[in-house]
Parts: sequence; C-alpha cells; structure tokens
Amino acid sequence: MKPWPKRPYAGTAVSLFLFSSLSVLTACSGGGADSGNEGEVITTPPSSSSSGGSSGGSSSGGSSGGSSGGTGDGGPILSENFGDNTFVNMDRNDNITLFSPDYKAVEARNGDDWPSYYYPTCCYFDDASAAGDGYIDDLADRLGLKNDSGNPALLIHNARFAVGQTKPDISASDPKVNSTTSDDVATWGELDLSQDYRISFCVKEADGSGLVQIYADNNSTGEANSYHGGGSQGSRIFNVNASLLVPGERVEVNIPGDTLVAGERLDDRPSRVGTASSFLQFRADSSATIIIDDLLIERQSESGQADLPECNVFTPASAPDKPEAPGVFAGDGQVSVSWNGVVGAIEYQIAYGSENDVASATVVEDVTSPHVLSELENDTEYFVFLQVRNAVDWSEWSDSASATPEAPVGDSCTPTTQVDTSIPWSVYDGCLSPGDAGSLVYDTSVQGTFDFGSSDPSLFAAVTNAEDEKLGTALLDTTADASFKSRGEFDGIFAAGYPKHLTAIARIKADNPAQRGFEIQTYFGEAGKRVNMQLRPDQGSEQGRIHLEKFTDGSSDVKAEAPLQDGEFHIFHIAFTMTDADTLTARVYVDGNDTPVIYETSTGRDSGGENKLRVGEDSSSAHLAEVDWIIWTTDSATAAKRPSALVDALPDGIGVLGAYGTDDGLILSENFDAATDGDGDNSSLFTAGYKSISSDSSKPFFNANNGASRVVVSGGALSFYNARFTLGDPTGGDKTTTADDTLTRGDIDLSQPYRISFDVITNDNADDGSGKCQLYVDNDGTSSGNSIWGGGSQGFRSAGLLEGGGGAPPAIRRSSNRRFSRWRAAHPPAL
Repeated sequence: MKPWPKRPYAGTAVSLFLFSSLSVLTACSGGGADSGNEGEVITTPPSSSSSGGSSGGSSSGGSSGGSSGGTGDGGPILSENFGDNTFVNMDRNDNITLFSPDYKAVEARNGDDWPSYYYPTCCYFDDASAAGDGYIDDLADRLGLKNDSGNPALLIHNARFAVGQTKPDISASDPKVNSTTSDDVATWGELDLSQDYRISFCVKEADGSGLVQIYADNNSTGEANSYHGGGSQGSRIFNVNASLLVPGERVEVNIPGDTLVAGERLDDRPSRVGTASSFLQFRADSSATIIIDDLLIERQSESGQADLPECNVFTPASAPDKPEAPGVFAGDGQVSVSWNGVVGAIEYQIAYGSENDVASATVVEDVTSPHVLSELENDTEYFVFLQVRNAVDWSEWSDSASATPEAPVGDSCTPTTQVDTSIPWSVYDGCLSPGDAGSLVYDTSVQGTFDFGSSDPSLFAAVTNAEDEKLGTALLDTTADASFKSRGEFDGIFAAGYPKHLTAIARIKADNPAQRGFEIQTYFGEAGKRVNMQLRPDQGSEQGRIHLEKFTDGSSDVKAEAPLQDGEFHIFHIAFTMTDADTLTARVYVDGNDTPVIYETSTGRDSGGENKLRVGEDSSSAHLAEVDWIIWTTDSATAAKRPSALVDALPDGIGVLGAYGTDDGLILSENFDAATDGDGDNSSLFTAGYKSISSDSSKPFFNANNGASRVVVSGGALSFYNARFTLGDPTGGDKTTTADDTLTRGDIDLSQPYRISFDVITNDNADDGSGKCQLYVDNDGTSSGNSIWGGGSQGFRSAGLLEGGGGAPPAIRRSSNRRFSRWRAAHPPAL
C-alpha cells in the first residue's frame, strides 16, 4: 500500500476534489541496447613479428596437429580439438598461438599479413603494443584455452572469432572485422557449406544469461549484415541462451534442420545458409561464458560424432582463482548479495559479519546469486565475503564488500503481498527495490524478487524515505556510466505450448529527452522469440516514442509517438498473443485509451529459448526512468481486452491507476456548476438542499461562516476574499474549535492519506505575492493552533504562489475519522 506523494497532482483537476487512497507513486528507467553489447574493439591485428605468436611462440611448441579438414566426400569439413597433444601449458602464449597462422592458416592468403584460420573478430587484439605485446590484458578471460584436466578446451566470453575466413578485397583498417553487409554479392571463406551440413561441439561448461551464437558469412554482430541477410533464413544460424546449454552434452546444429541441445530440439532452420566459399563466426556475448571442445563441421550425410571422445564436463586442473568481492545492496534489515558466475564452479558460499574479518564471520553454505541476508540490524555496517568451489578445491575468500541496512524514514510503503482480483496478476508496486526479497508477488500470492544476475541492482532502487515526495517509486538511473546495466529478471512466466498470452501494464515516467527511458522485455520460451518494449524519450519529434525493438521479422523496429517528454507519469499497456513460434501480435495502449498506438503482427526477435520477463535496462546506453508499478498476467482473456474492459480489474493499493480505476477513492468532487449565482447568503451552494451533512439532511455541507458577502458563486466558479467558509462542519460554527479539543466533528473521512486539488482561475495577488489563501483541517477559526491538531491544522498557506490556470494541491497526512475543512482567503482567488 502506498502513501500519496508530496507533489502537485499531474492529472486534470476539477474545481475542488479530494481523494482517499494509499497509492500514488512515481517511477522512471530506460531501456535499449546496442547490437553488439561489447566493449571497445580494436580491429587491427599485430604483425607476426610483434605478436609473440610466430613459429615456436607457444611455450608448448605449437603446431597444426589439433585440427583436420577436407572438402571431399571422404571426411569432415572441419574437425578441431583445439590442440590436444600440442598445447601443454594452456597459458597466454598458447592462446596467442591458437589464433595465429602458425597453428592453422587459410590457404588463400590474398596479401593477408595474418592469415590465421581462427581469426578473432572482437576483443582480442590491442593496438597498443605495450599492452600484452599487441593483445588485450584479459585475454584468457575473453577468448583462450583452458586446462581441462590436462586437455585444452576453448573459452569464449564477450568475444567472437571467425573460422576459415579469408581476406576480402575491401578497403578497411581490418577487412575481416565488421565488414560484411546485407549488400554483399559474394562470400569469402574456405568452408564448403554448399550442401546440407551439421555443426556440433561439446559443451564443457556454460554460465550466464547471455547468448551463444553462430553466424554464417557474417563477421559482425548484426544478423542482417551478411550475404544471407537476417531473419529465420538468415546468417545467424545458432542463437541460444548460455543457461540452456548442458555441460557434458553436445550441441548439434543442422542446416537445414533441427538444433539439438543434449538431444532436445530447441530450434530449426528451414533452409540451407551457406555457399561453397563460406566462413563461420562464433560468439558469446557479455553475459555469457562457454567452454567448448571437439568442434565438428560435416555434411549431414556423414556421421563423424561417433569417432569423437566422449563429451564430459569441464574439470579444472586447479582450484578457482580468488573471486572478486560480491555486489551488495542494503535494504530495511537486509542485504542482497550477488556475483558473477565462475566457470567450473559447483558451489558458492558467503560469509558476513559486522567486522571486516572473515575468520569471525558467519558462513552461509550452498547459496546462489542473488542471496538475501535478512534479519540484520539496521544502521550496522556488514562485511560480506564470497568463496567458490570447483571439482578440485575451494578458492580463497574474496575481499569484502560492505553495506549498511537502514530503516525507512517516517512513514513507509508496504509492499503488496496478496492480490484479490479475478485476474491472476503478478505485481511489483515500487515499495521495495526490485532486487529485494518480497519485492513482488507472483500469480496473486507467491512472494518473489527480480534476479539481477551480474548487473547492478543499486541502479534500480526504490525510494524509501517518507520525506521524499517520490516514496513508493523506484528510480532506474544508469546515467553515471552508459556501460552500467541494471536488469531484473523473473523466470518461468509461460507454460509450454501455444497460444501464449501476456498482458503487462506499467505506470512510468521517462521524460528526459537526453536519455533513453525504460525497457520491458518478454522472452517467449520454446518459441525462441522475444520482444523489447522500449520507452524512448530521446526519439521522435517533440514528445518521444515507444519502440518494439526489431519486432518486424526480427530486423525492424515498430515505432509510435508517445507523450513521454511532458514530465508526467503515463500508463503503458502491452498485450501479446502468440499463436505459433512465428506469429506474434502486439497491441500497445497509452493511458487507458482504447485505440492502440501500436497494433502489429509479425515474428518478434530471435532469442535463445529463455522464458522470462526482464525489466530495467541491459544496453550500452544511459537510461533514466521512475517506476510507480508494473503488473503482468498470462491470462488469455485479459490479453484480448482493451483498457476500458479492465477498469476496476487492476489490484488496489499499487499506485495511481488513472483510467483503469473509477472514483471509488473519491471523497468529494465539486465543480460548483449546479450552484446558483450569489454570495454566501443567497447562493444555493450554502444550503442543505444543495448538499447536506450525511448524518443530518437539514444541515448544509458548505457554510460561509465569516464574510458571507465576500464568498461569491458565479458561472460555476467560486471566488472569495477576506472571508472563510467550511466544508463538512455540521455546526457551521465560527471560531469554536480549540487546542483542547479531544474529538473531531466533521463529515469528511480523512483517516487515510489524501490529496486536495483545485483549479485556480484568477488570482489578483499572483504578481506581488501578498495576501494569504489558507486551508485548515478541523479548525473553524483563524489561528492554526485552535484545533485538535494544534499548529498542524494549517495544511496550506499561499496566495502569491497561486497562478491562474494552475493547481496547487497540499498533501496533508493525519488520522481521524470525522473531520471538516475550512478555507480562508484574505485577498480574492477564484476557484
């Protein structure tokens, strides 16, 4: 349940209205990702003379004995074991040799100074010769050999490399990197893929939430940048999440045909992608790590896998290195701990305590990321350590990271724990940071949280200080460094089979035209598709746009103008219906309007088979957004409904519902239109016949208790000066309340946090700032102290600050069930 914010109401105000509700909050984030999600790429390889990779450069005595290939019918196109019986140390020099022409070279040199058969296309070479003799410093952690109990295996993380690519006749600093385009009229490579073929490899280890990909005749990260184009028949022939790969099992990619992981079908390719002069590119993105071995490329008429060694899991030859300190994020009485996965790890444990000493810390065994440490003392600094174990032994303990839990200041926001609606909503209401335990309720009643993986949960955090007007909202802010990411994921949202439905509705403010806003990304499980709805205040003419990223055939964005830059919260409603893996209909509504701004049917974008909802941002661009609430359901009937059919069907207490809610929380609405013209002595407004006290129909609800002749109704507007009038006072008294009162007597229920809003039509004091327009609660006099609330009874005092045509709503938080309000003006505003 949420308190009302201390800020002007963003909606259209009537002349005078009060709401009673515990749910008004704000929020913001952004979203969007570049195509590569990679770090800086230096595309000029060193010469063989400066690389340390010349003949004999491997400390193991490199040779080409680790691979074989052929183009005839009598053998595989390529069989690669990455240097069995060749590389011994699997160190930096061996890594360099593997990707040099000294290990294996293409036959067609074409003037190529570095004609290696396995050519890194990202994140390997460094043009600064002082930095690792021409190579990046963290070579072994990005693209290199790993010691699998004495046998070499290949690790790929945030990197990519080409297999069998020859040098094209292209003018570029490195014609073998990011040079393929959709306009290519030929291919350049030494793999004969002109017949139906099969790629297979042993997965030794896989970790992370990112993608592992294989491209044909494409040396970039854009799937359409190829002779073969993009889409279901394009260049990206393998696109699977690392978490779906099974260590100790082979992957088999049949082109055309099924893609199998551990014998289970994940995808299929309807046609052949390749030529007689092709090359392949292997890639693991920044959130994926994979170790592979025994790569085999063969025609589908062959069956060479039976001749390969048995596939088994990666077994390190030594204990893990000391891990980095974990990420920590403090909440109320708790600390959330997260870390990046370590390749080969089979168990993690953490230790925590109030001293920076692991020896005295409490150990928590067998944990997974993220792990929440609860029942902690607020205002106490806790130090957290991480340890990881592989098949050999435990690592050292990491250095510590520290965080200090804090209780919310003042009133707090109570998160939703139960949804009592006919629709099975899952709810994030902004009361807690999305990475906190219990921050969301799934399917009406199951407590959960978003998993931030290796991204930074502190960049998407709830406002918990009750003195902050944004209490109950969460702020996504990655503007300090565009490379920072903060993405929360919730897995397993869809059941298997078709059709699949999803309705997601969120109240968000993303209004900064210099930044991206927020992303809500849906992954459709075995369909191998995803849709990223992006709020882009940085796009469009004057207001911003909504994007469905690469929704059309996996290559083109669907875009619609949206009112993002107006500084207000808006409610975004997206409904999906997927009838099969290639038919996905999306409708996007804004602010409850039944006319969708987007209504499209296409394929969506390819994914690796994940089944989840992702919120926040996972890109290389800065994002800024405020989030009030996010709800979703996979109910089929809900996905077919327009906004008007969902009025009063959303959960109560999550925040402002706008057009999706009715006036059930309305205490009083008054536009003065039905009142006759006249002053406080003769206008019908001040009679019981116009509106009476609920418990006594003979008593008027409005009373001009002082200066009645100066309280005037005219043309549906109320003006008053040097006068006072009350609302909901059954006595109609004047200066009868005192500081000694022990009870209130009014007809207005202000027992919950509430908001008062009114339109100012004119104000003669706006220029000079003189005079007072005041609002009191349970006080019929002129002194703020003459009330049960003492000096706190005066909830609003201003005149010069009221501009004609605007609104100025005070936010008053008290607790009594029977109240009245009194207005007083020394100079004339008109309401």
